[in-house]
Amino acid sequence: MDSQELYEQLEVVEKSSALIGVTIQNMKDTIHKLIDENSSLKIENAHLREKLDALELVDKELDTKHAQKYGLSNLEHLYDSGVHICHNFYGIQRDEVCLLCESLLSQGED
Repeated sequence: MDSQELYEQLEVVEKSSALIGVTIQNMKDTIHKLIDENSSLKIENAHLREKLDALELVDKELDTKHAQKYGLSNLEHLYDSGVHICHNFYGIQRDEVCLLCESLLSQGED
């Protein structure tokens, strides 16, 4: 191998090295962008999870309130149909006003 061939091979290696350097730098830039985007998405995801948890809590509270109102309306219906709803005489027909039943209904309206 003469010196001319050796010099040409060295130039090829140098050009390849420069191309590899550019490729590595591009990959570094891409990785930095992906890391930044991933960090932003993690933060956004955490915020969205907090909002979702808050909405689920509100939804549960609304369901509980709805269930309480539904239960109270059922008790009112039973009482209006002439049945005791108090713990002492629950389910027994009543002939007159029961203060215990009335007390239960008035507590539920608060």
